[in-house]
Amino acid sequence: MKREDKIKKLAAAIQSEIVSCPNEQSYDEGDAIWISGLPIDLQDLLMNHAVPEELEEAVVAKLRCPSCGTSFKIWQEVGTKYDFEVSHENVIDQALARHGKQLFDFYGFLHKNPLLEASHPFGKKILSEFKKAPRLALQKSEWFRARVNKEHGFGPAPAELVADQRYNSSGQSRWYFADNAETAVAETAKEGTAWVQKFDVGNLDGLLDLRAWRADDERALDSEGEYRPPHDLLLVSLVYGDLLTQRHFLDDIAGQPDAKARQWKPEYLVSRFVAEAASAANLTGILCNSVRYPGDNLIVFDSYWSPKLVGDPVSVTLDEDALRLRQNYFFNQGEGLTIPDVG
Repeated sequence: MKREDKIKKLAAAIQSEIVSCPNEQSYDEGDAIWISGLPIDLQDLLMNHAVPEELEEAVVAKLRCPSCGTSFKIWQEVGTKYDFEVSHENVIDQALARHGKQLFDFYGFLHKNPLLEASHPFGKKILSEFKKAPRLALQKSEWFRARVNKEHGFGPAPAELVADQRYNSSGQSRWYFADNAETAVAETAKEGTAWVQKFDVGNLDGLLDLRAWRADDERALDSEGEYRPPHDLLLVSLVYGDLLTQRHFLDDIAGQPDAKARQWKPEYLVSRFVAEAASAANLTGILCNSVRYPGDNLIVFDSYWSPKLVGDPVSVTLDEDALRLRQNYFFNQGEGLTIPDVG
């Protein structure tokens, strides 16, 4: 390998571990208190990657802090990922390496055979996995539903009026909730104004939790603080493969003549099967990430279930920043991000 190619390769490997520099830290009487990243001497990081002494300066010259863009001196400390963060990334990589191709092959199969999902090998795996997946119980908690017209009520629509949605096929009436009022409005009203009703769902168990989690989430850590993902690798691939959080952005673009008329929604193919598989496994419902706005969704399968109303409905309007966030929100490997505005 040529010298320059070796330098680039070593620098790229080391750069992938660096998350911060002293600029992002707090200071007490001149001493850095590391609040972002696990501090390590850059010299030690070079040694960990077996960088030859004669290449050290050239490798360091290519490194930058990902937060502020600052270059480094070889004697400095840098912030690196914690062990649990590395474990989290490794689990996602393992899940997608083992099941990613099958998952996306399944997605392609559903485009041609949407009613034969359970005949596909990966569909069968999902059915089997859901039967043994951990069941989550919610203690008493408050959730929200939004309607543009409160006169229509806040319960599930009659089956004959239900269209295809992310976690139901047409004719399947289900309860959809958001964990905050703004998310409920963002999912319901493109213009940003809706009536919101709060509900107490009581003690609800038998839920399948398909929300993405951070490396430091309590549900991903055991009693000793060690990283333990809440699901096996197949479900991890479902959550972090982003097929449950796909969006069709044409529907959000004003002036598109076909946006409202669009009937086929391939972004729902996998999520609808997931709901069917969860229902077949006798699960009560699903917890998942909202695809429109930061927040969580709760979907309860039984349309005859009756949560408790809390107070009266209130009108909620999203401000300009919230509407822009709704427009630009998307997921990348389970992380909610926003498309930056151009211009």
